[in-house]
Amino acid sequence: MEEEKNSEVTLHAPSLSSFIFDSYMSTSFILENLSSLITADIEIHINREDQMPSSYSAIREEKKEFYAQRFMRFFRGVHRVKVLKLRCSFIKALGGSPHILDTQLLKFYNLRCLELWTYLSRDCLYSIFYVLKISPNIESVSLQILPVQNYDKPPVYPFCDEVKINPENIGDYWDAGLSLPCMMCHLKYVKIEGLCGCVNELKFLEILLKHSTVLEKVVLTRYSAEQAI
Repeated sequence: MEEEKNSEVTLHAPSLSSFIFDSYMSTSFILENLSSLITADIEIHINREDQMPSSYSAIREEKKEFYAQRFMRFFRGVHRVKVLKLRCSFIKALGGSPHILDTQLLKFYNLRCLELWTYLSRDCLYSIFYVLKISPNIESVSLQILPVQNYDKPPVYPFCDEVKINPENIGDYWDAGLSLPCMMCHLKYVKIEGLCGCVNELKFLEILLKHSTVLEKVVLTRYSAEQAI
C-alpha cells in the first residue's frame, strides 16, 4: 500500500444543502461550516484494493487507528445532516479502532434518516452502533446488506447454527449494541434488505427491536441472486 500523500482539501460551504462524496483517503479532507446541510452520501476508500475485507484486515493496527482518526475528523463535518447515507468502506474503517469512537463527544441531533450499505462484520457493527448512539432523534434506519459472495472471506458467523458450535466467538463488539441507551425513542421505521439468516443479522435485528420503544414498521427482505453486484 502506498503511503498517504500530504495533500489537503478544505471545504467551506455554509449554503450547501446536499453533499455526495466518493473519494480516497490519500487526501485529507477538512469540512468547515456545513451549517445548511440536509443530505449527505459518503464513501471514502482507503486505497483502490480495499473493496475486499481481506485487504483491510491485513492493515497494521496503527494504520487502522490513523484511518479511524482521519475518518472521524471528516465525519464531524457533517454532524448537522438530516438524511445520511454511509457506505461500506467508510463504515468499516471508522470502526477499525473502537477506542477512538468511545472517546468522541459527538451528537447528530438533526439526523432523522440513516441509510447503510455494508456487511455486518465486527468493524462495521462497531460503526453502526456508534452512529445509532449519537443520533438520539433518528426516525428511520435502512440497511442494505452487501452479498457475502463478493468477498474473499465469509462473515464471522456464516450460518445460524454456528453460534452453537463456537459460542465463544460472540465478541465483545455486541456489548456496544447491547449497551445502547434507551434513546431510540423516535425510531419508527426499520428496513433491512439482503438477509441470509446469519447470526450477526439476527443479533443486529434483536438489538434494534429491544431499544426501539415506538417502532411502527419493520420491513425484512431476504437475499436473492438479483442483489449480487
